[in-house]
Amino acid sequence: MESDPNLVRDILDFLTERLVEYAQYQVESGAQIIQLFDSWAGQLEPELYDEWVVPYQKRVVRRLKRNMPHVPLILYAAPMKYSTGGAYLERMAQTGVDVVSIDHTIPLHEARQRLDEAGFGHVTLQGNMSPSTLRDGPEGQIVEQTTCLMKSAIKELREMGPSCRRYIMNLGHGIDKDTPESHAALFVKTVRAFGLRDNSP
Repeated sequence: MESDPNLVRDILDFLTERLVEYAQYQVESGAQIIQLFDSWAGQLEPELYDEWVVPYQKRVVRRLKRNMPHVPLILYAAPMKYSTGGAYLERMAQTGVDVVSIDHTIPLHEARQRLDEAGFGHVTLQGNMSPSTLRDGPEGQIVEQTTCLMKSAIKELREMGPSCRRYIMNLGHGIDKDTPESHAALFVKTVRAFGLRDNSP
């Protein structure tokens, strides 16, 4: 970026166009929602992030919203050197996505409060479950953390009313390759069961 910024911009322009085309192809092939993974963006410090990440994210979102306004868009960035603790949370919401997927390094209630205070109460949150808990267990801990997170989301919805949008249960990072299949199945079963019973906080 420092030695040849024009080349980097050309590459990012090219990738932006290809990403838009690919996302549209996915929707034409049956996808009902698109999640944009900018996993390594958190390796850039704030000034570089604002210059080399945000403009291209916004372009992708703007193009997709113009061409496919009915398709919800999710944006995710992994917890890296400069992005842990939700450091870029508001920047991600500013791109115009419908959902910001958060990692497991920021409490769900804090992420919700920050977005609301920044004027992004309409943005839905996703994620926050620790992938290491899902991988390592034990099973009781998986059920406990999953249930606790779901109850927290329900509590926020009830207390904050219309300013607080839906919550999508998910991990705060990709599922680890060493995660037992039985742990993943238990996670899904716990989430589904939660929606079928009385969810009083």
